[in-house]
Amino acid sequence: MSKEKWYNHPWLLAIFAVVGPGIYDLIKGYPFLDTYKKIINFLYIGISTFFNFNIKLWWLLLAIVIYKTISFLIKKYRTKEKDFKDYTSGTLKNWKWSWEWTRPSVNSNWIVSNLTPHCSANGMCDTQMLRGYNRQAQIEYKCPRCGHNTGNNIEYERDIEALIIDNIQKKNF
Repeated sequence: MSKEKWYNHPWLLAIFAVVGPGIYDLIKGYPFLDTYKKIINFLYIGISTFFNFNIKLWWLLLAIVIYKTISFLIKKYRTKEKDFKDYTSGTLKNWKWSWEWTRPSVNSNWIVSNLTPHCSANGMCDTQMLRGYNRQAQIEYKCPRCGHNTGNNIEYERDIEALIIDNIQKKNF
């Protein structure tokens, strides 16, 4: 760790900024504190000129309208990067699936939850199917609306979840 030089210390610089003009006046032979008067006069003239600037009301209104128009156009045409959390449904392996994204804790990764297939009978139903088991203890889904049964013709949820994550990594969503 390097030590700070004594001449770079903030307090010394602040003191010099206050005392310096007085010393300058003494060296140059000016009346004492004449430089302070000039600095204060310069600031007063600058501030009073700024606040007394003759501005027309229509200039101000025009500036506000231009600012609002530009900010509206920037917001409207700004390309927003796709967020994976908006990817909550898709057709994977000839079945329409829906899911949600959950985060068990702040320090953990997002995970797919409530992964559910939708009925594809006649291409019209689109109802979330209910999970069940057949006589061979295999997972199958049944539509509560039309009674369509998937049998063994549906993929495992872990395979669908892997496809979802792969689509996100390849930005195909």
